Amino acid sequence: MKKKNPPKISKNSFINISNKIKKEKSNEARLLFFNVLLMLVVIILVSYITVFAVGKNNIFEKYLYTPHENTVNLIATPISLNEKNILKSSDGINSYSNTFKIVNKKKSNAFYRIILVKDVDMIKKDNCEEINVPIDSLKYSLNGRDVVSLKDNYQNEEYVIMEGSIAALSTLEYNLNIWIDNLVVKDKTKKHFHGMLVLEEY
Repeated sequence: MKKKNPPKISKNSFINISNKIKKEKSNEARLLFFNVLLMLVVIILVSYITVFAVGKNNIFEKYLYTPHENTVNLIATPISLNEKNILKSSDGINSYSNTFKIVNKKKSNAFYRIILVKDVDMIKKDNCEEINVPIDSLKYSLNGRDVVSLKDNYQNEEYVIMEGSIAALSTLEYNLNIWIDNLVVKDKTKKHFHGMLVLEEY
């Protein structure tokens, strides 16, 4: 009986196997490189969104913060008064009230004052300069409390309605009754006042 000879393994087959192993290792290294590159791109993108897109809450806030940044806002409507608003104090304090809000978006307390100025644009539009009453003929009350004459609150050439502080990230709301003092302006003929509230932060 003839003995079966084992199959011949050519030298080329060893070379082919070795080449396949090297090729697979090369592919694995390439795949690892692309995975690492993808992770770096994701990390950079997330960092960009965190630092720049979030805005005030970014991690560099303490370096970007400017002390004079105006983030305290006033929400108020213009004030328009006519002859029907020439009142005595007992009627004025119960007259229609204007609501305004002070909003502090800062993460720290803020100091402010609210002043009353003439609404020059509205006076020009209404063509009522000659019948406009002076600011110091007005009286007002905040939240139905004390009656105050604006002439008594004249400070540094400004008519101050109120001043105070507001806590961080909070909102204050006030009701303002304002009228023309009938003891100062006795002639009610077509009298007007156009004004606006202005916020000053300091």
